Amino acid sequence: MNKQSDNFINLLCSFVHQTPPVLTDPDWEEIYRLSQAHNLTPAIYEAAYALPEFSTASQEIANQFMSTALGQSSTQFIRTEALFVIYEKLLAAGVRPLILKGLICRSLYPQPDLRLSCDEDLWIRKEDVLACDNVLRDNGYMAEDQVLLDHLDKVIDTAQELTYESDVLMLEMHLNPFGSNNSTRVQLNQLFAEAFQHVTSVEIEGHTIYTLDATWHYLFIFFHLYKHFISGGVGIRQVLDLLLYYDHYQDEIDFSFIEPLLDTFGAHTFHDALFTLGRERLGFSALPAAGFSVDLDPLLTDLIESGAYGNGSKAMMLSSTYIRARIQQKKTGIPSILTMLFPPVSHASYSYPWLIEKPWLLPIAWILRFFKFFTKTLPENHGLTSQTFERGKTRFALLEQLDLLDPSSHL
Repeated sequence: MNKQSDNFINLLCSFVHQTPPVLTDPDWEEIYRLSQAHNLTPAIYEAAYALPEFSTASQEIANQFMSTALGQSSTQFIRTEALFVIYEKLLAAGVRPLILKGLICRSLYPQPDLRLSCDEDLWIRKEDVLACDNVLRDNGYMAEDQVLLDHLDKVIDTAQELTYESDVLMLEMHLNPFGSNNSTRVQLNQLFAEAFQHVTSVEIEGHTIYTLDATWHYLFIFFHLYKHFISGGVGIRQVLDLLLYYDHYQDEIDFSFIEPLLDTFGAHTFHDALFTLGRERLGFSALPAAGFSVDLDPLLTDLIESGAYGNGSKAMMLSSTYIRARIQQKKTGIPSILTMLFPPVSHASYSYPWLIEKPWLLPIAWILRFFKFFTKTLPENHGLTSQTFERGKTRFALLEQLDLLDPSSHL
């Protein structure tokens, strides 16, 4: 952790807990960069703009901070209103999706519209897909990947979500929320197979919203974070969502049910680390003590460097391939470089969706990968390969520290 990352964290905690921040020689240009990387500019600006230290910011960066914060928070307000409108129409049509994470977590922040969501996650029953599709299309939403809809019977038990977009809002309509790329993801979907039996409703801004009850939603938020962390990295905002959710709903969360599941999925050390991080570095002093006593800096540094979605840089995005290859080598003995060059269908289909319908064309996808690598990646490399391997090795060591190197648990 460096000085400006500490300043960024302190401002974020100031916003979340409504307490004065302690800053050390703030570099407002770097703090702005971090706030953008984590999709948290309105929250950071809210905590910063009235501080005496903010007067040291150049006029250019102060104006950029203000215009970005105002623009993003205004857009978020519009997106939230659009969500309420389409959700009411889905309910009126007899479809009752569960809203997960975004809107629910956002409502727990001091000023919800300052916690941004680029899309909204809804979980629908598989038997409601076509009814949901009709409502969305009738209201100006377009399906992002028509291939999945055209072959719904083939992918309905494996596809993670259907994505729809209007001119205002993006919706991810989850079918199998954890995907199906490995045994752990399949097990997580099986764990949540009866989730619609654990439904509750909450009132947000005068609207009735259906979601999972506190125990199951906490589990969902945690395992969603866990999934992203082990695959490519995750940002600090998702950790704050988890801790705020626990802080708000702790009396309703049944940890006697959750604890064995953390053990089942090899996630207990990681969960303890997040609670320790929350207590010691993120201002959640009332969190119960956890049994994690290892240096927190590697974890916090990883969260900051990862950006909002584990894609803070190209090297960070590509490092997940390196980690998967190292895990595969550990499991099978096949050299990691071969796994990186020749990924299986389950991984290659992310870049080449047509493999879902025609998996036998996998060798064509490998050729296209080679072509892209030699014609685009190599000429634009500028040290990208070495950065990717460095990032991969650092994350591999962190995953090892957190007991997250079970081969079955990775993408």
